[in-house]
Amino acid sequence: MDRYKSCIIVSRHEILPVQEKDVSDICDKITKVAELPLDQQKLRELIEPYDAVIGVFPVNLQIEILNNKKNLITFIMRSLGVTDNEEEANRIASRYPGMSAVLAPSKPNEKFRVVLYEGIKLIREIRIIDEWLVKH
Repeated sequence: MDRYKSCIIVSRHEILPVQEKDVSDICDKITKVAELPLDQQKLRELIEPYDAVIGVFPVNLQIEILNNKKNLITFIMRSLGVTDNEEEANRIASRYPGMSAVLAPSKPNEKFRVVLYEGIKLIREIRIIDEWLVKH
C-alpha cells in the first residue's frame, strides 16, 4: 500500500473514526478543509503542497485534481437511503455501527441521507469516451 507524506481531506461532514484511521494508515500528515475552491488557480494553490487529495468529489473535480498531478483518493460511500425523519435515519444507520453516517439536510427541502463507508480507493485514471447524439 502506498504511503503519502501530506494529505488534504475535503469534507463538509465530520468523518467517521474508521475513515480517520484508514487515512492515518496511509498519510503521515493530514489537513482537513470543508471544501475546495471552484477557481482553478485557487484550487491549484491550495492542493499544491499535498501529495494526495482525499474526499468524495464530482467527476469534473476529480479530473481537475488529476490534471494537477495529485494523487486522488476517494472515500467509497454507499447510500443506505433517504428520509424526512431523523429518527428513521438514525435507525437505519444503527444497523452498521461505526461504519455509517447520517447526513443532515443542508438546504431547504432536502432529506436526511444515510451512507455506509466501504473503504478508500486510489483513482489512477479517468477516461471519458463520448459520441455525438445530435450535432448541428
